[in-house]
Amino acid sequence: MFASTDPREPFYVANKVELDDEKERVLTRLYQPLVGILGVGLYITLMSEFDSVPLAGDYKTLYQLQDQTDSSLKDIFDAIHKLEATGLVKTYVGNNPILGEVIIFEILPIPAAQEFFKTFLLSSLLLEKVGSYAYQRLVDDFTPRKFRGLENAQEVTSGFFDVFHLNKEKAIEPEQEVKAASQKVGDSPKKGINIGHNVAEIDWQFLIDSFELYHIDKKEITLHKNEISQIINFYDLSELEFVNVTLPTLSSASNKLDIRAIQLAANENYGSRTNSKIISNQIKQANEDKVKNNVAEPNLSEKEKELEKNMATLKPVDFLQDLKKAKRQFATSAERVAAFKIENNYGISMELANAVIYGCLQSNLSLYLRSAERIINDWASHEITTAAEAIVYMRKRKQAKQERQERSYTPKRYYQPKPPRPVQGVDWDNYHPESEKEGPVLSKEEMNEIFRKYGKNND
Repeated sequence: MFASTDPREPFYVANKVELDDEKERVLTRLYQPLVGILGVGLYITLMSEFDSVPLAGDYKTLYQLQDQTDSSLKDIFDAIHKLEATGLVKTYVGNNPILGEVIIFEILPIPAAQEFFKTFLLSSLLLEKVGSYAYQRLVDDFTPRKFRGLENAQEVTSGFFDVFHLNKEKAIEPEQEVKAASQKVGDSPKKGINIGHNVAEIDWQFLIDSFELYHIDKKEITLHKNEISQIINFYDLSELEFVNVTLPTLSSASNKLDIRAIQLAANENYGSRTNSKIISNQIKQANEDKVKNNVAEPNLSEKEKELEKNMATLKPVDFLQDLKKAKRQFATSAERVAAFKIENNYGISMELANAVIYGCLQSNLSLYLRSAERIINDWASHEITTAAEAIVYMRKRKQAKQERQERSYTPKRYYQPKPPRPVQGVDWDNYHPESEKEGPVLSKEEMNEIFRKYGKNND
């Protein structure tokens, strides 16, 4: 596994590949969950960098690759390693007389979807990444659909000799020039995806002898040798573990191996083994660092000490039952299964598994495995290895959340209606009619004049 820390190191792409619509669909829908968005972007970026064999002054540097992808060198090589492991890129280190060490990338073409799903390492990893429901949707989307009307239709396709007239002797024995062209172009590409080295040495005779007890013929093992090898390598199984995971998939009505069922069973039983190893190693390293740096034990209140004691002494299923009982609820069968998996599938201690369950139920009504995985990832990144540390971490997060809410709180403003404007009324207690001013009094002549003006006579 190669990685450079020098952004000035030159690189070039040794070949050119084409990316049509169907291959782009395979890249973005099947490979992106495995290599990430940066891996897909890096693959497309490297495709555009092909320039046959450039002059020394035309070589690109890793710094330019950083600038194009807006990523650090570590992130770039992490993505390259994923591309290498999934069979999309090969990396070489060469020497240039002028530039010195040079990185050479060979871009491998995107395979067809059928090749991807037949490569059980890739297919199993995709299932683990996206889950069973999304995986089945992808399988359905990439399953070829054939027009059923062809079943009863009569084929009238023209043959080669119906259209073209070629000398029969040349058809049987081609000319030397044709043979030379065939050899020069090379053999047809082999099917399958090269996704790295299979390091496990498998005792095939042990498998043959073991399955013979269940009436599985040797030919069936030989037929599926490639798929069996991929499953054993991907899930890091021993031969006996592979036999044990296969037994529930066998049927008395058939003497065949159901590779699809074996793949699902292996993912169910051993799919989280890699994660478990990673988390166990992280916890071990974190504990060693704490001892080395004399990190003090966290301070807990009396109530928190009682909670820590329960986490350290109760089995996760019992601890879950007590938490649900305190809420006047009961643990469902799905929650009990989730508690069992939290304890056994992630490489954490019993007390830390109980702390994860407690953390899940603080923010959710039910225990969900997806929520537990987010908590385990979060705690692993913060080097939380004990129940006491988890309790303090949850307490601090709760306090920080309350403080944020208090800072963002604005009191409600209620509408205050304006008081009615005072209206000057009549003081009836002091009212006297004679106090009112009399209106103007008109004489009889003035009134007659007004009526005449408007065409009326005053009688």
